[in-house]
Amino acid sequence: MTRMRFEWLTLTLAVTSAIAAPPPPPFVLDREPQPGEVSYRPEEGSKCLVNPPSFLWLPVEGAKSYVLQISRSREFPAESSILLGCTMTLECLHKSLEAGTWFWRYGVITLEDGSPKFSKARSFEIAPDAQCLPLPEVSGVVKRLSAVRPRIALRPGDLEKYRTEAQGEMAWAATPLLKLARKEIGKELMPEPPFTPKGQNREPTYSKIFISLRPFYDGMVNCAEAYLLTGDESCGQEARRRLMHFMSWDPHGSTSLEVHDEQCTEFVRKCSRVYDYVYTLLSDVERAKCREVFAARLPQIYKALRDMPFEARPFRSHAMGYYVPDLTEACIALAGELPLEEMLDYCLHLFWSPYYPPFGGDDGGWSDGPMYWAWYWHEYARICAVVERATGAAVGDRPLTHNAPLYKIYCNPPWSKMSPFGDGQAMPADRPEAMYALGAWLRDPHALWYAQQFDYRPTGLSAFLFEQGGVEAKAPDALPLARAFKDAGLVAMRSSLSDKSRDVELLMRSSPMGSMSHGYADQNAFALFAYGEPLAIESGY
Repeated sequence: MTRMRFEWLTLTLAVTSAIAAPPPPPFVLDREPQPGEVSYRPEEGSKCLVNPPSFLWLPVEGAKSYVLQISRSREFPAESSILLGCTMTLECLHKSLEAGTWFWRYGVITLEDGSPKFSKARSFEIAPDAQCLPLPEVSGVVKRLSAVRPRIALRPGDLEKYRTEAQGEMAWAATPLLKLARKEIGKELMPEPPFTPKGQNREPTYSKIFISLRPFYDGMVNCAEAYLLTGDESCGQEARRRLMHFMSWDPHGSTSLEVHDEQCTEFVRKCSRVYDYVYTLLSDVERAKCREVFAARLPQIYKALRDMPFEARPFRSHAMGYYVPDLTEACIALAGELPLEEMLDYCLHLFWSPYYPPFGGDDGGWSDGPMYWAWYWHEYARICAVVERATGAAVGDRPLTHNAPLYKIYCNPPWSKMSPFGDGQAMPADRPEAMYALGAWLRDPHALWYAQQFDYRPTGLSAFLFEQGGVEAKAPDALPLARAFKDAGLVAMRSSLSDKSRDVELLMRSSPMGSMSHGYADQNAFALFAYGEPLAIESGY
């Protein structure tokens, strides 16, 4: 009787649950973006200045995979359309398209049905003068890198060239680095940090760990770069000593991504770089140990990016500024030694995407504040130099990059005593490294002028990567005195772009990107400055 009652109760609950539970919703095509999501690209009726454009759509609940279809006709005839299978909602092409009007749509394949259900068609135009920038085949990139050392930020032949220049015309950049590196030799090795606690007590320990360890990582990199540029073996051996010490740490322990993401990403970034630069000093056993550790650490970052998924939700500063560039650099360092083709291909897709970095647009705007602009664009310039040398493709040659310095020129001039809109808004304009790197890389005299206001000059490898060459700094006097950055929702109006004594500045913000990441919830805010002095400040509200 008891058993019968139990079976009856179980059956009743199951039937009731089935009746009460709503049927699973049908998947939705062409849905509107949610907060924190990107939108469809190319947009309907848009004109593409990069050829081929990257294709982006939003994830669909229940999708097993996707297809992308591109055609000259809105009807998508099978015999003359391009049809590609896709595992994510971002696709980049390996060949350019002919100039003119095109149409695209995405299709969704569900678990139940192997045939795709297609979205609406969107039209776009390829401009005749669009910059040709097809995505390189990852197999070709791996083949290109496999026989090259060092390979991070160097091309074949660069090592000999740099070492010659470091003893002559570039000694001003190499000698200070060598002196700095030699001071690191023999310093006590730092122990593996403790686990970061969870909950309310997390932040102090979290910050203390990366603040205390960062100089030790930087010392290792300085030694490796000094060895790279000068051949000083004592510096190379110190970098090797620290590298192998880091390799003794548990990749699933206190410096794993789940426990401390800044420690994990810094480990991957700095150690992969040093592994490449001191590769010839490592024994076969040491190289194998490094590969074992990287094989455990890199999937942590890759999984985190795919789980977001970053291609649809890129507005996170750590993912944007650490996860993507650090995984990219490590994949380049280990290409051909570990099976990283899938990860590297994913990273290259992100660099070829229409929104990376995501807090601005083709007009050069930025919604994450000047302080994070300075940090991020310096990192972006460097990783772009790394990717360009690894692939042979000028990934930075596009409007989003070329217009980036305009944000700092218009919205955060060198004499600014405050830096609206975003975290660090109470701080003065600072960190000219990004403007120098962009100026040298893009041959932009106005960006170099900005860096010149701080008397900035790089040292070490950065000076070799971003050689100013024959480009002379030039004040931005020929630029218009007002500019609208529509993608980021900013307007800057100035009375002088180059003379503090004549500059009255009005900034206004009403941003479609809202208060994501390090931006503030200060819609329809404004700030007023006169001759460098803040009169009406941006308070964050």
